[in-house]
Amino acid sequence: MANELRINDETALSLYSQKKIEELIKPLQKEIFLTNSYVAGFTALPESDREELFKEAGLSKELILKREPNDFSEDTIRVYGLSGKPLGYVADKDNEILARLMDAGKSIKAVCNTCLITKDGEEDGYLPYVGIAVYLVDF
Repeated sequence: MANELRINDETALSLYSQKKIEELIKPLQKEIFLTNSYVAGFTALPESDREELFKEAGLSKELILKREPNDFSEDTIRVYGLSGKPLGYVADKDNEILARLMDAGKSIKAVCNTCLITKDGEEDGYLPYVGIAVYLVDF
């Protein structure tokens, strides 16, 4: 059965399809750019985990955002890789408005737009930096 419209009870139209609802809605979605931010706390991870997660957060890869209020902030948003492993948190400077949008049921999406190794300045150490672009996914 192909996509087709049918009349139900002579008052309502419905779409019958073999596609999943996500596939039907996808063309109606708009991604609205909100801000550029970065993943805070990434350098606090054990060094052995950092290398693996740094690769997982590669350029243009989508990351998962979840609200995780804690004792330090009610607005905390945790950033996860697609494997489900935590990478860190959305930077404090950006999380208040994003947290309120998420609490209101809005869909927020993050995409890695920067993966750098920056010089620490102390003892010639190097630090990974993961930048993210944050979007509101709207219908």
